[in-house]
Amino acid sequence: MKKGVKIFLIVFAVIGVLAIVLIGILAATLIPQLNSAQARARDTGRMSSIRLISTVLETYYSDFEKYPDTLQDPKVLELFSKWEVPKDPSFEGKTINGCTFGFNYEKIDDATYKLSTCVETKSKANEGNKYIITNK
Repeated sequence: MKKGVKIFLIVFAVIGVLAIVLIGILAATLIPQLNSAQARARDTGRMSSIRLISTVLETYYSDFEKYPDTLQDPKVLELFSKWEVPKDPSFEGKTINGCTFGFNYEKIDDATYKLSTCVETKSKANEGNKYIITNK
């Protein structure tokens, strides 16, 4: 084989290796950002769902002048008939970092409630790793 052809093949192989390394570096930096964007999107969905639950609870309150004891109350489920009852977009019932995913409802008294859900991103949390809203 001629010397020029050997040099060409070596240069071609080096460029190929550099291209593969560059693709690997780009993938290593972009994949975590994509995962983070997906987590933020799921958290936005959770926050939207918790506002829907709050709207249904306020409708219940306007009809019965008290909040339900549970979200499984038949009258609450009837109010959800226009929409699907919200579920966590990914981790319903799973515990991660000490937080069980799903929508938690706590009736404080007839005029007060608290709704909470776990979130994956700290920027969406307003108490630890949870997003919590109350009607007061």
